[in-house]
Amino acid sequence: MSNASTNAACEAHYAATGDTWRCNMAQYVYPFVASPVFVLNSFQDSWQSECIMTSEPVVIPNNTHANGNCSAAPGWRDCATAIHNCTVDQVTDGWVRLRWQCV
Repeated sequence: MSNASTNAACEAHYAATGDTWRCNMAQYVYPFVASPVFVLNSFQDSWQSECIMTSEPVVIPNNTHANGNCSAAPGWRDCATAIHNCTVDQVTDGWVRLRWQCV
């Protein structure tokens, strides 16, 4: 779906253990990158933050796991798209939600 490709040297390294899946993750493929790289990871992923702050759980029968329904939480849409529209309580609750997702 994402048309992802991996690093051949990384795949060769992990082929013996059957862990070639690791080559789709930055921390495993990085040692095999041969060109100069400037690594930058933003503090905030705008899509993820918006989705977490505006989501509500999806209720699915039979204990099926599913992601929350983004933009479903009443009163959160404006806050999630522009932080200056947030109340103090929304900012506090939003960061609690974001922290929970990172644990």
